[in-house]
Amino acid sequence: MTPVLRVILPTVNLTETSLHNSITRGANADYITDDPLGNKAIPAAALYAARMNASGQVVVVRARNPVLDPEHTYAGWPIPA
Repeated sequence: MTPVLRVILPTVNLTETSLHNSITRGANADYITDDPLGNKAIPAAALYAARMNASGQVVVVRARNPVLDPEHTYAGWPIPA
């Protein structure tokens, strides 16, 4: 599978390029983008970000809320409640 980056950020910080394939939940938006080299930049406003490698392993790289449970999934990915 293709390595990807998943980002959750306030909808006011979305750009036109990240609006494609985004899901809005409350005041936040969630999007997934291809990240074949595993080093795509994380937006400064991101509330949460995770990378999934080609083997399907998910690594949380930013979570602004320490009580978020990375095992809670939405569409197969960790997501803040």
